[in-house]
Amino acid sequence: MSEPAPLKDDLELLERAGKAAADLVMGFFQRDPKSWKKDDVSPVSEADIASDALLREMLLADRSHYGWLSEETEDNPERLSCESVWVVDPIDGTNAFLQGKGDFTICAGLVRGGRPVAGVVVNPVNKQTFTALAGGGAWLNGARITGPRGAMLGDARFLSRKNVMKPERWVHNVPTTKPGYIGSLAYQLCLVAMGSYDAAVTVTRLHEWDIAAAGLILSEAGGTVTDQRGRRLRFNRETPRIDGMICAHPLLHAEIRRDLIPRDPS
Repeated sequence: MSEPAPLKDDLELLERAGKAAADLVMGFFQRDPKSWKKDDVSPVSEADIASDALLREMLLADRSHYGWLSEETEDNPERLSCESVWVVDPIDGTNAFLQGKGDFTICAGLVRGGRPVAGVVVNPVNKQTFTALAGGGAWLNGARITGPRGAMLGDARFLSRKNVMKPERWVHNVPTTKPGYIGSLAYQLCLVAMGSYDAAVTVTRLHEWDIAAAGLILSEAGGTVTDQRGRRLRFNRETPRIDGMICAHPLLHAEIRRDLIPRDPS
């Protein structure tokens, strides 16, 4: 079995590939790209497919022994036997992208032994490149980011859908601030990591590619990332789904976990 590359080299490759895919995607942005609905009625465009092909070509060129899991590639169960797996979302926030909004991202992470160990999230419109290495911190355009503030639940700035803030969703304390919402889940986590928001909460099922890279970025910035029930996340599972998410400073995360009523998977 081939040995994995050094993590630093993998992160450098991720960053090159993420930026190349971002440049490619910007060639389609606000130019009415072809789009259609997938079987699950979620949108996909020719830009998603082109980005996926470029990322796959670059990331697997010298690492053919790595596995591959991407939103826009048919899943291959051979990845389950791979120690190292690329987990990719060629465009996270396709709806925003198709609407000409700038809050979409290109996400690519590396998972080893079920845990993210390197990741990049690129927002090409805002010219932001977030990177992280397990044990090596989180960075925005080369500058270290140190994470979300320890806000209390009552005044925390949330990124979530409005249904998360319904009183019946909470045991005692209901967040009072009006939540923001951004279509790219990965960008939500990055904004929490840089302190622009205090928490990102979702009570619906997610895919591993939504959170693999960005979850590492937030964790390395000092935040806590779990599913909606407070369980630690594992990746490269047979069914690559995640039971919601709570992402925040550790103290705020504990408050949210204490009072949030989880929603049954659907």
